[in-house]
Amino acid sequence: MDSGASDDICNTGSAFHNLQTLPSPVSILLGDCLKAFGIGQGEISLDVGSGLVLLFTALYALAFSISLLSISQLPAKYSLIFQGNTCFIVDRNSSSDAMKLAIRENDLFRLRVLITYLN
Repeated sequence: MDSGASDDICNTGSAFHNLQTLPSPVSILLGDCLKAFGIGQGEISLDVGSGLVLLFTALYALAFSISLLSISQLPAKYSLIFQGNTCFIVDRNSSSDAMKLAIRENDLFRLRVLITYLN
């Protein structure tokens, strides 16, 4: 999870439910001022455990070594609670106490997830 990212970015093509090739690549400026390119876009669902599944639209960028969830692009139904080096993600629309935590590592909050594939 990245507070500085303006888009959700995934580096795994097979994670997308409906990956569409973009008419032209989208330039992505990295924190070190280098550029990468998004070549597709589609829907992804991530099972983060505790009954919480995140659904979002992401850019497909092969050049990324990791995938990023943009905090600013997180759907409004999710709340984030930051406590020290931990970030809790809560589904506000859920009647359960479903939440997931992300641990801060190297200025990013690392979220362990399972990619869910649709048949």
